[in-house]
Formats: sequence, structure tokens, C-alpha cells
Amino acid sequence: MLKILFIIDHLGQGGAQKMLYYLSTGLVKKMNYQVVVVSLQKRNMYSGWFEKAGIKVIHCGIDIQGSPLETSSFVKTLFFSGWKMFLSFIKLLKLVAEFKPNVISTFLFGADFFGTAAGLFTRTKVVCAIRATNIWKRWWHKLASRLTYPFVSCFTVNSTRTAIYLNKKEGVPLSKIKCIFNGVDLKRPIVDCAAVREMYEVPDSVFWVVAVGRLDEQKGFEYLIQAAESLKNSGISFVLSIFGEGHLRALLENQIKALNLEAYVRLEGYAGDLKPVLLSADMFVLSSLYEGMPNVILEAMSMGLPIVAADVDGVCDIITHEKDGLMVQTKNPEDLYAALYRLCGDKDLRKKMSENGYERVKRNFSIESMCRQYHDLYQLVIADVAGITF
Repeated sequence: MLKILFIIDHLGQGGAQKMLYYLSTGLVKKMNYQVVVVSLQKRNMYSGWFEKAGIKVIHCGIDIQGSPLETSSFVKTLFFSGWKMFLSFIKLLKLVAEFKPNVISTFLFGADFFGTAAGLFTRTKVVCAIRATNIWKRWWHKLASRLTYPFVSCFTVNSTRTAIYLNKKEGVPLSKIKCIFNGVDLKRPIVDCAAVREMYEVPDSVFWVVAVGRLDEQKGFEYLIQAAESLKNSGISFVLSIFGEGHLRALLENQIKALNLEAYVRLEGYAGDLKPVLLSADMFVLSSLYEGMPNVILEAMSMGLPIVAADVDGVCDIITHEKDGLMVQTKNPEDLYAALYRLCGDKDLRKKMSENGYERVKRNFSIESMCRQYHDLYQLVIADVAGITF
């Protein structure tokens, strides 16, 4: 029986958290793994998912002061939570000594640093999952990566562009990089679509456009809201529902109000299961500035929605432009508007992209395939055979 210690920054809303859930439960149920999940921060919305699946979850309770991208927040976090970081690291070392995992597998930047350091101290193999091109990194992030990356056994990425970035920008040899695409749950629940639209007060006569993500800078919702203003001015009858929470809520609410879009754009907050919404909506839009492989696109395509997506990282691994969806430039409200307007006006195009998208996801992005590839990778890492190319 293989033992894996998973470490992640937090178990709040996010694609990495959902993939970790699919991976850890798949390894336990299908391959008889023994798994423990460590969250560096406090208990959050996804914690219960793991616990209900019978997976042990440990929360370290580290407090992040403000945005991790700001120097002032970095200094505050060290000042107020530095002692808790040290104690969490000691706790992590004790856990590794007691659990004796075959591999420490990390998700997200903080976990990569803590996990690699713990692996170095305990002589445990480490696999780091790099979820996106980390163009957001500040000097302290880059320093931490430079110090720890040489001790990582293997890096997994979820898109071909992220693999190229990791090799060219971060100096990781291609021989240490393994690309494993995200998996998605293809099961479609039985849903009363009319009832769902009624619950969200979206009449059948209007186009229901859905977006999902944290309300932060990465998701580019300010550009999507600008595109919604153009869509309104073009005479299209629509509702744009943005599902998610985050620190930009007040700013986005003010933008919606300033553009007189209250009747068109809604910040719906967090929703646990979005499948009923995706099955009832007319199209999905991704406006992110950067991503790894956007899980929300896979989920939307698996529910049969046509897609408009910014051309970021893993999108090109999922979508062929004009076949499975429409790709647009990042930070470009005009491009977003043009694509949305085109889909609203072309029923046949929506139908074609809906069908093509579902077939592509079913063919290439199963949870079973993702779990199997991680299983094979862990076996290679444990074997530690010289000259292996992952």
C-alpha cells in the first residue's frame, strides 16, 4: 500500500483544490492508497469534502495577511504568523516521521516550499504540482523557488504551456516535468432547468451567460463586465451570472453600478454544486489573465455548454478555436463582446460547439486517466531509477 502526504496552501474555492479532491479520493478508492491531506491555512469550504470521503485532513492555521503579492502583506504575514509557520513546519516534520509517506505531493506555491523543505529534512521524495505559469511571482517567491526546486524529484504541470514556462523561465529540466491533464466528472444529474432558471430569476427568453471564479485580479472580471456593457448596448437580452467570492467584490459591484448593469450582471456568490446551473445556462465565459488548465471550462464543456475563453495556458489544450469554442485575447473587452455577441446570434454554432466540446472532454479528460498517470508517476519517483524521463 502506497502512502501519499498531500500538502496544499488552503482548501478554499479553487481548481487545485478540486483536482486534489478527485486525485486523492481516486487513489484511495481505486488503487488502495493511504492518504493524508495537510492544509497550511485554516479550515475552509472544501475541507468537509475530503472528510466525508474518509480522508484525514490536518489544518495548520497559518494566517495570510492581505494579498500574498504585496510586499507589505508579505512582511505582515512574517511578523504576525512567522511563529505559526515555524510551528507548522515542526508539526509537518513530525507527521512525516509518523506517517512515513512514500511521496510528499504538493499543490500551490506555499505547499511547494514547505513540502520540499520537509522532504529535504526527512529524505522523502517530493512531487510538486505547478498549476499555472507563475508570472505573478515576486522576488521572495522566486528566491524560495530557486532554493527548493533543485530538491524536487518531479514537477507535474496541467498544460503544455506551463511545461514550457517551467523549463524556459524557471530553469527546470524537461526530464523532470510531467504533463498530466486535469480530469473532470462527466456525470450529468437530472435537472429541472426551468426550475433552476426560475430560482435565479433568469427568464427563458434571455441568454444566460455564466462565469465562475474567485473575485480577484487573476480572473479578469472587470474586462468581462466591460464586455457586458457593450452586449447590453447592442440590444442583446441577457443575464451574466458570476459565481464566486473574493476581495474584489466591492470594486466589481461599484463597476456594475457605474455602468448601469444591475439588471444584467449579477455577483451570485459561492455555489457548491454548479452542475444544475451549467446544465440550465446558454453559454460559459472565461476572462482570466492567466490559468493552468481551467477546471471550470472542462466542467462547462462536460455539461454541454458552448465556451468563450481567454487564450491562457491550458485553454489551447482544451479548445480548438472555432471547433470546440471561441478563444479571445486576454484583457480585451472588445474581443469578449464580439465572441459573446456572435454566439448569442448563432444557434447552430452554439449547438456545434456544445457537441464537439462534450466529445473532446469525454475523450481526453477523465478523472480515471488523471489518477492512473499520477499513480504511474509516483511509482517511478519511488523507484528512483537513474535517467528516467517523466
